[in-house]
Amino acid sequence: MKPSMSLTGEHEDHKIAAVFEAETDARGVAKALWENTSLTDKQVMVLSPNDRHHGEELEPEDQGIWRTLVRSHIGLGIAGAVAGFFLFLVLNASGIGLIAQNTVVAASVFTAFGAVFGL
Repeated sequence: MKPSMSLTGEHEDHKIAAVFEAETDARGVAKALWENTSLTDKQVMVLSPNDRHHGEELEPEDQGIWRTLVRSHIGLGIAGAVAGFFLFLVLNASGIGLIAQNTVVAASVFTAFGAVFGL
């Protein structure tokens, strides 16, 4: 999925790490992953203690963190508000007295709680 289309904005949403006693063991497992799965060599990285920038290699999409924060909160907040308002419409249409008598307040409360649950 393209980062512009995903909710998080990251290229890879899932990251897994493993620790090995020897670098040769790690390289063997990486090779087995390349050969036996659909993962590419860009998706499987072996880090050694001599590598200088472990943080950049473990978390290569640090700019994606802010995009994830903004995009997911805005998107999920709006989706939750819409779902809350839809729930209000269903309950209002069913004729529940408390909601039918206080439509503006009920619509506001359901929409606000929906947005909070979405966040």
